[in-house]
Amino acid sequence: MATIERMEKKRSSQVMEILEAVKMLGAEVAELKIRIGEPDVIELKAEIDETVDRTDEILAAIRSTALDIGQQTKQASIAVGSMADEMVNLKTEIAELRPPIAPPPAAATRRTKK
Repeated sequence: MATIERMEKKRSSQVMEILEAVKMLGAEVAELKIRIGEPDVIELKAEIDETVDRTDEILAAIRSTALDIGQQTKQASIAVGSMADEMVNLKTEIAELRPPIAPPPAAATRRTKK
């Protein structure tokens, strides 16, 4: 169970980092929109290029996180399946521990004629 909890923490951390990066990128884009039309076109173009590069980095992180989540989900599913298998095995073992109880002899003769 600890492994599943670690995977969930890692997943949450990755998603939060991406959300923060997207939020910051949105602010950058808003700032760039305001600056469109400034006389220093070369500097503006360089900043736009940097923003595009950051966008590519964030997209790569999103794709990587999606793959991680898929893998973690698969691992969690396997772990849960293993727990279910173990429970079935334990249930079988418990059933085997039950002492056999034969029906009382009188039960077999109850349907005799009256």
